[in-house]
Amino acid sequence: MAWMLAVALAATTVAARQTPPDEVSLTAGLEPRVERFTPAGQPPIELRFFLKPGADDQAQRVVDTTRDALQRLGDWLGPFPYPRLTVVDVSWRSPLVGASYPGLIVASTRWLAP
Repeated sequence: MAWMLAVALAATTVAARQTPPDEVSLTAGLEPRVERFTPAGQPPIELRFFLKPGADDQAQRVVDTTRDALQRLGDWLGPFPYPRLTVVDVSWRSPLVGASYPGLIVASTRWLAP
């Protein structure tokens, strides 16, 4: 049995089809930062970053940290098992900080961080 999820925003419709999941998480933003990263000796991964407005000075740090973690964990544990990873930047006081699901990480940037 499969189910269909479709979200229509403005002129864009996004649809996904899969078997029923145990949990569902939705992420919305104006425009994610999308990059393709190929860790050494591993398959490519599409990285999507939903960063808070005003976190531009932290954006490259988040991207670099994500790439470093994927490379290091891939070396230790094997390739990342999904074709894409979404990183969502939420308020530093959010109870969601640190949550993770297959292909989704919830993190927080702070202006105090270097």
